[in-house]
Amino acid sequence: MRIVHLRTNFDVNLGYDTLIIPLAHKKMGHDVIVVCSDRQAAFFKNKGVVVSDDAKRRLRWEKEIQTKGYYIYEGIKVYRLYTVFKYDDVAIVKGLRKLLYELKPDLVITVAAKELIALVAAWEKDTLGYAMLTREDQWDFPASTLFRRFLIKSEYLLFRRFLVDYIYKKSDVVLTSTTQGVDFIKRWHWYYPNLTHQVVTVDTSHFHYDQNARQRLRKQWKVKKEDCVVIAAGKVVALKNFEVYIKAVAKSRHKDHLRFFILGGGDEWYIKKLKKLISKSHVKPQFFFYSNVAHDQLYQWFSAADIGIWNRHTASIHEAMATHLPVILPQIVCDQVPQFVAAAYKTGDADDLAHVINAMYENVQERRDLADKAYETIKKIFDVNIQSKKMIELVQPYISSRYIKSL
Repeated sequence: MRIVHLRTNFDVNLGYDTLIIPLAHKKMGHDVIVVCSDRQAAFFKNKGVVVSDDAKRRLRWEKEIQTKGYYIYEGIKVYRLYTVFKYDDVAIVKGLRKLLYELKPDLVITVAAKELIALVAAWEKDTLGYAMLTREDQWDFPASTLFRRFLIKSEYLLFRRFLVDYIYKKSDVVLTSTTQGVDFIKRWHWYYPNLTHQVVTVDTSHFHYDQNARQRLRKQWKVKKEDCVVIAAGKVVALKNFEVYIKAVAKSRHKDHLRFFILGGGDEWYIKKLKKLISKSHVKPQFFFYSNVAHDQLYQWFSAADIGIWNRHTASIHEAMATHLPVILPQIVCDQVPQFVAAAYKTGDADDLAHVINAMYENVQERRDLADKAYETIKKIFDVNIQSKKMIELVQPYISSRYIKSL
């Protein structure tokens, strides 16, 4: 079966599913092709989670595109189409209709209908006769400021949601990564056939505990036996409220033994704001910013850490759990993904987070037990091979009906 993964961004070092789901489908024996825009993901330009040879690799890809129209990555053809219109995270590309007619896919899997790259695929679906599955991770209106949130929400509800409705109407299956995503779509949209929740996936063959990496990195960081390394990974933006980490560490009675690593680039103005708060809170020795950690190296950093903390649902949580890292999450995230095994604190409450950090620091066995349970859950539920297979099973009846009609 020929599967086209259609998405706005294909920056392989950013995003949990950029590559692992297409690769999983390829391993299942399908003919897999990725079609994307030429837009870079937000925060990419050497500020996000990137690798050192990325610029050289892009030059090589550009040469391949010029000669063949696509490039090969991990054995998968990738077509990068020119963006003729962009606004916020919206991308309208040139040549998609023609390419779909050339590729003749059996199944199109698209990501984030609100980015509108799937509009052409939805329009041509009935003519070309392929099945269509749309995956979503939106469950609110994220923005760095209240004013920007107001603008995005207003524009979405007044205009863009009707185009998204059309994409949903044409989709045979709509998947969301959280239970809140299901509620969001039901609240703001009219059409959502076969709407279901599917957990975020993780490549457990790549994200695993590495004892050698732990010893090497902790030695490199000069971590003492009594120290506790805490990691938060992801884009550093105001939406994620990193301030609560700083306030919690300042309130912790074990703050002198905490080493808090923030992995990932983001808004420069916001990072400067955080650093000012760190100095003001007298916890400067406790915090370290690392903006250029390659995604494929994250498992080593997670292996070297003692605790992971996140304020918002992100794929990094799954990846951390797969490396046997115990995690602390706000209650809202635990509600969004009930399958998570984590220590919870009251959302946005620095005092409660400080209390949980203290308890985790003091009880090493509790951390180990939590990590073991989280790992088993990841293996049984979140593994990419399990979820990618389920994805095909959900859409299989609609693929079969195409062949019946063509007889």
